[in-house]
Amino acid sequence: MMKEAQMMAISAVAVVLSIIAIGSAVILKPTATIGAGAVGSNELADNSVTGAKVADGTITDADIVSGGISRIADGAITLAKLAADAIVSLENIADNSITSINIQDGTITDADISSTAAIDPSKLATYPFGLDDLATDSVNSAKVVDNSITSADIQDGTIQTEDIAENALTQTAENFADAVAITTQEEPNYENLDSARIDITTDNSPVLILFSGVFSNNIAGRRVRVGLVIDGNLYITATRTGTSVGASDPFVLAFNCMPTLSAGPHTIQVIWWVDIGQGTAYNRTLDIVELKR
Repeated sequence: MMKEAQMMAISAVAVVLSIIAIGSAVILKPTATIGAGAVGSNELADNSVTGAKVADGTITDADIVSGGISRIADGAITLAKLAADAIVSLENIADNSITSINIQDGTITDADISSTAAIDPSKLATYPFGLDDLATDSVNSAKVVDNSITSADIQDGTIQTEDIAENALTQTAENFADAVAITTQEEPNYENLDSARIDITTDNSPVLILFSGVFSNNIAGRRVRVGLVIDGNLYITATRTGTSVGASDPFVLAFNCMPTLSAGPHTIQVIWWVDIGQGTAYNRTLDIVELKR
């Protein structure tokens, strides 16, 4: 009976010890009993994995959630951390972020400057520009201000004949006739001599007027007179008189004068008359030379 009671006591003690052993195993969870791959995200406590637990070089793009890196310290990313060609387009560069100090000296070329840049000349080191800044043949007539070139700007002896525009220095006109003309107009009246008229437009310039012709009077010892009318006004100093020694003997009448005419159109007309008898005009020439200032 006693032996049976001892056995029951020993069995009870063994059961208690077994329960204690199992409880210790559950509570303590010794590492040696965790198999490979047995610990998943559910078994890890929040914030339990630190940088020290992560092997260097094992984090890949696939491990990072889009937009998930938000705790990088200011200035923490250095050039050494960027791969070659990591910044590949303008979209990666913030507006107004590149300043002069970020650009290597001597690297800006013509191709880098926009054709619409409209750079103010004052920004150029050589402004205001001098003769050395102009390329050969770079200045044409369109770039020269009207009336800006004076005699002092022109090298002596460089103006050629082909450089002078037609009628730029002088303007000439001539009227010649060899047809016979007759008048019986007696003084003090007069009439226009046929083919001895010139219409001309001048500047405010002196005009040299030259006339010569062959005349006669059909009565011996009688006269023929010629004169000049400018714009309907008699120019008295140009009047000349000739006499036929014998009936219809020819003689030459000629005059020259140099009035200054205002700018604009003008009519220059040779007139003639006789004191008595009939006057005849033969060859005659009227020449005008405007002497422009």
